[in-house]
Amino acid sequence: MKTFVHAFTLLALSLLLVHPASGIWPFRRRKPAETVKHVLDDCGFGFTRKYLNKFNDQGYDDPRILRKLKKLDLEINFSMSSKEISKFLKSVARLVPELKMEKKKKKKVDRLLERRNELAFGRLIVDGAPANYQYIKASFGGDLPLRSYEIQFSNNDYGCTKSSSAEGRILVVMRGKCTYLEKASAAESSGASVLVVINEDNGDLFQLPSGRGDDAVDSVLMPTIPVVLVQHNALAALKEIENFDPYARAMLIPQDCNDDGCMTVHPTDFDVMSQFDSSGGKAFVDGGGGGELVAEFLSSSFGITIPDEAQLTLANPIDACTDLIDGEYLKDHAVLVRRGSCPFNSKIRRLQNVGARLVVMVDNESPSVLDRIGATTEQLNELYLPVLMITKEVGGQIERVVRDKEDEGISASMSILKSRQVGVLWEELRNFRSNCVEASKKSEERENNEGDCQRDFERIEKTAKGTERWEGLLEYKGDGGEEGGEGGGVEVTTEEDFEL
Repeated sequence: MKTFVHAFTLLALSLLLVHPASGIWPFRRRKPAETVKHVLDDCGFGFTRKYLNKFNDQGYDDPRILRKLKKLDLEINFSMSSKEISKFLKSVARLVPELKMEKKKKKKVDRLLERRNELAFGRLIVDGAPANYQYIKASFGGDLPLRSYEIQFSNNDYGCTKSSSAEGRILVVMRGKCTYLEKASAAESSGASVLVVINEDNGDLFQLPSGRGDDAVDSVLMPTIPVVLVQHNALAALKEIENFDPYARAMLIPQDCNDDGCMTVHPTDFDVMSQFDSSGGKAFVDGGGGGELVAEFLSSSFGITIPDEAQLTLANPIDACTDLIDGEYLKDHAVLVRRGSCPFNSKIRRLQNVGARLVVMVDNESPSVLDRIGATTEQLNELYLPVLMITKEVGGQIERVVRDKEDEGISASMSILKSRQVGVLWEELRNFRSNCVEASKKSEERENNEGDCQRDFERIEKTAKGTERWEGLLEYKGDGGEEGGEGGGVEVTTEEDFEL
């Protein structure tokens, strides 16, 4: 028994004398090193005293960093021998958990949004208004938001001092009287989301400067509100939009322009432009006896928002070429007038003067291919009523119905459905007719070709089945109730075109 105890004691002592670095210590559970000193202690006697200060001096205070050290690092930076390096690396491998490097999540980059933010030129559009207005972004301020806002004019025209609360709105001010930075700071303090500065005349737009140099000491105080300069002819329309439709929403759409034209770059902008589009649509008028007259229209290229519904009244005289009789009764009404006899701008001015809300203009051609009425830059400074051009055929029916109702002392009502597709189809019809006539002029059999062209035109106009793509999209009803109608309009830009 004594021999057995003696043998066991000798075995235990021999195991205690074995250093843990030898790797044969079977009963010890090694814990991960908490400090660099623990790793050095594991390397053997004298290792800590020799190297701890060097590791501390070089900033190795976390043992996990030791995983990054290579043989060459230890040899050059710590002057370790090959044997010491081998011991050190073994201890690090045993005691230091492998570094788990968390991969940084790559932030999803919207390249189209980045491109959008680089663009200085664009257009201010208003939901339901046919007009849009050019702008140029200032050289200072933030990026234009990818959303729409209500419009509010500053209660001090030039916006040089803080306006009443404009929280979450597009604030509109006039150019002049103070610096652009003062306007921006005042708008920002009013809570506005975007500042629109209206140019003081019809001159060219330019990029508003901050007035500060790049090395300005107080550059940190630069306002961050987005700022744009908008063409002067937007003033009249925006003021009337605030009066007639104070909850109308507007958005600034950056556009990428070249010799071939301008285009939006972000899909959200494209969607908004489609939703806001009021270039065409259908007007529904109560025909009596439960019936309804439907008139497709092309809207003018100018004007404030088109209402969803309005009371419809006839102008007196019907062509609105002289002073209106009983004009006070036209206030806030949609007024039906006939095209011709005088320039359209004189008609619109007379209707604006009596407070009308909308102009419904009946074409004077038959069969009608609707035009989109335009205006000169000077006329845009004063014209703001939108104009809906309808065909002579349907317009004649509506005029008779409204006149009969007025004779009975009954008001006629009209509801309006804005549809981009209707406008596109009318434009296609006009382009088809123009191209066909132009081609016939170049042919030797001009007279016969013109006849063919006219027959093709009438065939397409009178049936919604002219092509499969147009089928069922338009519901034009002229005299006799025949269906058909695809087509287009041309924006007029010369004085000659203003004679209607």
